[in-house]
Amino acid sequence: MAHFKIKKLISAVMIFVMIFSSIPAGNPVSVVTADELSDAQDKKSEAESKRHEAERKLERLKYAKEDALEMIEELDSEIADYESKIKKLGDEANVLRAAAAVVENNLDEAYVLETKQYEGMKERIRFAYENGDAEYIEALLSVKDYSSVTNQAEYVEKVSLYDQKQLKELLVIEESISEYKDVIANNMTEIEKLRSEAMEEQQALEVMQDGKRAAIKEYNLAISDTEYDIAELEKIEAEQDAQIAAIEAAAAAARAAAEAAAEAARKQQQEQASSTDASSTNTNMNSYTGGAFTWPCPSSYTITSGYGARNAPTEGASTFHKGIDIGCASGASIVAAADGVVSFTGYFGGGGNTVIIDHGNGLSTLYMHLSAFAVGQGANVKAGNVIGYAGSTGISTGPHLHFAVRVNGSYVDPAGYL
Repeated sequence: MAHFKIKKLISAVMIFVMIFSSIPAGNPVSVVTADELSDAQDKKSEAESKRHEAERKLERLKYAKEDALEMIEELDSEIADYESKIKKLGDEANVLRAAAAVVENNLDEAYVLETKQYEGMKERIRFAYENGDAEYIEALLSVKDYSSVTNQAEYVEKVSLYDQKQLKELLVIEESISEYKDVIANNMTEIEKLRSEAMEEQQALEVMQDGKRAAIKEYNLAISDTEYDIAELEKIEAEQDAQIAAIEAAAAAARAAAEAAAEAARKQQQEQASSTDASSTNTNMNSYTGGAFTWPCPSSYTITSGYGARNAPTEGASTFHKGIDIGCASGASIVAAADGVVSFTGYFGGGGNTVIIDHGNGLSTLYMHLSAFAVGQGANVKAGNVIGYAGSTGISTGPHLHFAVRVNGSYVDPAGYL
């Protein structure tokens, strides 16, 4: 009765593991390989690295935008200063224009006064002529300009004091007006030059300001794109975190199932050993009675590499293939080819995770590259019992089962047994 209960427990555990192996990858209880875990971790690491770089880029863009905004503020202030300066120079130019108008008016008045003075002198000359004052007339007619009249000592006494005074006043007025006119013209030239320079500087600042505003638009666009990239990378990280958690949960479930199966097998063996017919039972279990093996991978019958000489498919692989490779999906159920006792479960060099079953009379079968075990060492198995799950551990190019047969320790072609 106890033996029946243990067999039921083993069957239940096997069903449990088979259900896990049939759930697609990504489900929290799926059976996956170490390669899938490594791949998920690599993808997360890559996304995390890209996100960090994008965050650094975003920080640089924000700093650059702030610098541009500060520069625009400074340019606004400088442009305002130049506008004020240009207005002030314009006001000064208007004042000078008004002054120039006054000077022109004064100069016109001086010309009128000069004309009056000239008419008065003509009258006096006419009077002198009519009264016979030849020396006075000669003195006036011999001078080339009014200023020479006052500089020629020989004539000074000949000219009346009134005429001397009038001539001097006229010359001073004309000279003063002419000088003031020159000063105004020079000031106007300088102001217009400064005003032109200020306007050019203002235009240059406005060009710089336009450039900075265009740069800010580019920064805003780049910031938006980078923030989007960061959000997408965070999604990838979250997805890979979920995938890693699912892989780890699946691996834990597979380990728990294998441990439960091994424990059930151990208890069954102990029960059989304690029974009165334990020895005869064990003898029968270790005796292979012949006949075709059960196909070890029910989900696939594709042989990707046969027994015998071959080119090594990858570095470290043998050039003489000591079994057959059956291509299958990762996590596919692997079953015992015949009745026997599990003599080994563990890592078997290039074969990775391996189960070896002793069928008696020197005959044993090997199941390599498994992703997980469903039985433990010492377990009694029947043909068709699930013993593990296909994977790509050890020296392997992808998920498959390497099935081998040994007779008295030597490998033979499995084709004669299948």
